[in-house]
This record gives sequence, structure tokens and C-alpha cells, in this order.
Amino acid sequence: PEALSSIDQALHLTPGVSFYHQNRAEVLVLMGRAAEAQLDLYRSLRLAPDELAAAVRLLGLLHDSQAWHEAQAV
Repeated sequence: PEALSSIDQALHLTPGVSFYHQNRAEVLVLMGRAAEAQLDLYRSLRLAPDELAAAVRLLGLLHDSQAWHEAQAV
């Protein structure tokens, strides 16, 4: 979709912006690509470890996928 393409362009120009990774994750979830979304949320948290919204969203996705051991590590 167009939204994913726009976010990918923004990430190409400024890959260090954690919010872009969060936005990309949300688009991927809407597309049914939760596993890829988890990776973007991990990237976001590496860039901004105190970002509560990314952590909560990641925990929710891990819970939904029943990845309990990964959820405990977040």
C-alpha cells in the first residue's frame, strides 16, 4: 500500500527515527503481517528504549502470537 511505501521512504532517509518504525509496524499489522511488525517494534525500542507505546504494542503482538518467552524479555 501507499502508506507502507511512504514510511519506507521516510525510513530510508532517516532510519534512526523510532516513531517511523512504530508507524510501519501499525501498517504491517493492518496488512496482517504481525511478525514483520514485531521486528519494527523491536527496532523502535532499540532506538528509544523508554518508548512505552512501542513496548505495549509489542507485548500485545507477542501475546497474540503466544510468544510468551519473548514477551517476558521485553
